[in-house]
Amino acid sequence: VEVDTVTVVVTGDVNGDGVISVTDMLAVKYHILETTMLTGIYKEAADTSNDGNVSVTDFTQIKYHVLEKTLIEAN
Repeated sequence: VEVDTVTVVVTGDVNGDGVISVTDMLAVKYHILETTMLTGIYKEAADTSNDGNVSVTDFTQIKYHVLEKTLIEAN
């Protein structure tokens, strides 16, 4: 009997594979370019700046995380 379910959103892990990678960076890029739109928890994970929007700022934060310049902190 299922009592409850919980969804965990990892900030920056846009595709939900457990790793923040170039794939996540590309997903944000395509969202910004309106090629492939993110929705739901994927959009929430992409919003690394926690301002309610997916923008170039979020793309840059994921890029810097992938390049190990600045790590993303949980929202």
